[in-house]
Amino acid sequence: MQYAHQRLVVHRDINPANILVTADGVPKLVDFGIAKLLGAGPAVTVAAERMLTPAYASPEQMAGEEVTTASDVYSLGMVLPELVAGSSARGDLDNIVNKSLEADAGSRYGSAAQLAEDIQRYLDGLPVTARKQTLLYRTARFVCWPGRGSCWLSR
Repeated sequence: MQYAHQRLVVHRDINPANILVTADGVPKLVDFGIAKLLGAGPAVTVAAERMLTPAYASPEQMAGEEVTTASDVYSLGMVLPELVAGSSARGDLDNIVNKSLEADAGSRYGSAAQLAEDIQRYLDGLPVTARKQTLLYRTARFVCWPGRGSCWLSR
């Protein structure tokens, strides 16, 4: 997704059916059929072209307002819970998802790369940026390593 965004392409229909995983475990985003090049005319979803998946579309997309890369970040946030379903340590993941799903596009991650970095921080057992950085939280992330089960400090 970040690759497309760096080239000013907004996918506009990120959903589980449009994410394929190779045999090597590499995710691939497919079906750019309704993608929009930013700066090449209005990037809005008008009623006549409602080719989107409502369950994954951003609020601004559903309202027919201008769509930006933040709209795709929202859609990635909608897909994320399906990828981590069954995870026992949901606290930080919930914060990551919630930041991705902010109604205000300016409050979401600034890019798909920032979302990916926060997910990697979670996987590495580091504090995630989506969560308030209290002393207790930061201490917990360094005391309670991933893979040791749940830790009362990280909740």
